Amino acid sequence: MKLVVMIPAYNEEKTVGSVIREIPDKIPGVEFVESLVIDDGSTDKTAKVAEQAGAHKILFHETNLGLGVSFRDGINYALDMGADIIVNIDADGQFNPKDISRLIEPILKGEADFVTASRFLDKDAGFRMPWIKKNRQQDIYQNSEPFDESRTYRYPMWI
Repeated sequence: MKLVVMIPAYNEEKTVGSVIREIPDKIPGVEFVESLVIDDGSTDKTAKVAEQAGAHKILFHETNLGLGVSFRDGINYALDMGADIIVNIDADGQFNPKDISRLIEPILKGEADFVTASRFLDKDAGFRMPWIKKNRQQDIYQNSEPFDESRTYRYPMWI
């Protein structure tokens, strides 16, 4: 089983290195863990810092194409790398890479084909999120309908 952790990045030289270094080398049930940084036309040293931190692969867009294109390119390249599981995390440290094993556990157990995370479940995580983003997203989250598990479905992944 191969896991590719993809990290879209735009001008994240200050944080991308620590994110890469915190990705676990070994996860039970996973034979290979590799990191893939998608540098979306950064004008700083994001790619250089990612390389020095040990990123396995770095894709580089000559110009900033946006998160959607970076995500698409990352998924396609991760599949070309032979990924069985792909995890996407931010380059700015908003997500703790040490949580990756917990995130993929339902996939490894055959209980899910797709898993997503919520930054609001960890009440202490707010310090890592920019103030404007934190307040706006929490406002949306708190004013939404309660989560209804009966409205969730397990779909097979189509590739």
